[in-house]
Amino acid sequence: MGCLPVPSSWPLKRWLGLGLIVLYCITLGCAQEKKVAKSKVGEKVGLPCCYKIPSSESLQNYRVYWQMNVTDVVLAYSGGEKILENPRYVNRTKLDFENLTLWISGVEILDSGPYQCIVQSLQSSPDKPGSHLLCGEPVTLFVTADFSKPNVEREVTASSCESTEMVVRCSSHGGFPKPKIYGVLNNVSVVLNTTWESESSLSPYNVTGTLWLNVSKDINFTCFVEYDGLLRSTSLLLGLKFSLQRCRHLEGKLEKCCVSQELYLIHQGTLFISLSKIKGGYEEKCHSASGQMLEVSAS
Repeated sequence: MGCLPVPSSWPLKRWLGLGLIVLYCITLGCAQEKKVAKSKVGEKVGLPCCYKIPSSESLQNYRVYWQMNVTDVVLAYSGGEKILENPRYVNRTKLDFENLTLWISGVEILDSGPYQCIVQSLQSSPDKPGSHLLCGEPVTLFVTADFSKPNVEREVTASSCESTEMVVRCSSHGGFPKPKIYGVLNNVSVVLNTTWESESSLSPYNVTGTLWLNVSKDINFTCFVEYDGLLRSTSLLLGLKFSLQRCRHLEGKLEKCCVSQELYLIHQGTLFISLSKIKGGYEEKCHSASGQMLEVSAS
């Protein structure tokens, strides 16, 4: 598919417009390899161009411009002089005058998207009079922003000596792109009820995952936030608020008593359990309110 040469006397808007048509022409004419660049917010990234100026020549012999989304010119040079810079990129872009790489500093989420490097020669030749296209290939920039370390909280909604009902919430904020969030209970993957918050598709995301549980034994919960191949995680031990024990009085009287994993709980004002750590485990002793030691048997 042929494309028309651009007279050097044409005003900027005309040859920029023709450049867009030329790129469209090239894209339709043949399949092109998709180039990708990645960066995090605040970093510096280089977008490679499809042409390198020979060492025997200089930028004065070329017209070069970088565009985004096929409609917005980011940076343009003609005859070695800068002729246009997009206001959103002012003081953030720089063109390498040899390999024509576009360097973007202070990368923003809004910088995400497809870019094209358009290169035209300003030198005429017998077979190519006037300026002519040398290349126009796309490169896509993917920008990521790190999510905060997931915050895991649990809210006990009901409890008994046998089990504890709770709501577990995992939240993370300030990242990009839109993440996945999921949980693992004792090495078994679980699906979380997920909600996302973002002002737009090109704004930071806040994400929250919720899980309802009925816990009858201690379990380990890990929350994962995954985005663009990256992972952040936080773990929390979800234990019973109360555990059931049977305390047998020396005289044979049976009483049920519950013990909080964090606090002593007096049951009916007569019995409680104390925990003392020994050899990496816990020794359980049941005492009466008067301090009399009772034998313990687990139920």
